[in-house]
Amino acid sequence: MSMRRRPWINYGQYDNSSEDEPDHGKLNQVTARWRPEEACRPDIEDVPVFYPTDEEFEDTLKYIASIRPRAEQYGICRIVPPSSKMNKECDTILVNEESYLWHHSAYELQCL
Repeated sequence: MSMRRRPWINYGQYDNSSEDEPDHGKLNQVTARWRPEEACRPDIEDVPVFYPTDEEFEDTLKYIASIRPRAEQYGICRIVPPSSKMNKECDTILVNEESYLWHHSAYELQCL
């Protein structure tokens, strides 16, 4: 990159060598408006936890839509699937890193 001056840049506005330096004494003073004692919110409630039955969990998206009005108030919720769904086999697609071949594999879910 060339170090010569570019004609379209006003270098005068970036000249900081002026002897008319303003007093920056007030810039070093910091005022805090945040009070840590006001930040404590002990009234925060736990998020709702839902335990659907096997029948409710058959159509997962329908179940999520049914609990949405209650969970939406918190912004998050926890859904614990029925124990019968926890050990169900899941199909996944694995990629062999050496040959980049795709193939299916089944494994048991340990936890969600």
